[in-house]
Amino acid sequence: MAGRDLLTFTGPAFCRLHGPVTQEDASPVEACLPFAAAAAQPGDLPDGMVVLDLPGTLYASTVVDGAAAAFPDILAAYDAVASWITTHAFDFAGPVHEIYRRWCGEPGHPDNRLEIAWPITEPDGP
Repeated sequence: MAGRDLLTFTGPAFCRLHGPVTQEDASPVEACLPFAAAAAQPGDLPDGMVVLDLPGTLYASTVVDGAAAAFPDILAAYDAVASWITTHAFDFAGPVHEIYRRWCGEPGHPDNRLEIAWPITEPDGP
């Protein structure tokens, strides 16, 4: 709730992961809900919750469905995007986003669709 008005969500929920995602390593995670800045704003937030204004940026991404969107299979999608970024000489520009394009409430559900999107910057010229 935003004061007395409902928030207007502008896109799917996503997580920002601030470290490695592997079988052995956990990562600090931010759960994110994008909302319209011109509409209602969040009121009093519980401890640990903040409003961020993320700048527009360029992303390298891939989409995975069903079992490929569940851990540990989803790690292949992270690896594919990271490999594309390094192969094409782009620079990583922030934490990776795991975007829930369609989430059916259980990992591995055949109708789940997740996007792995890494903020990037274009490589410097020669």
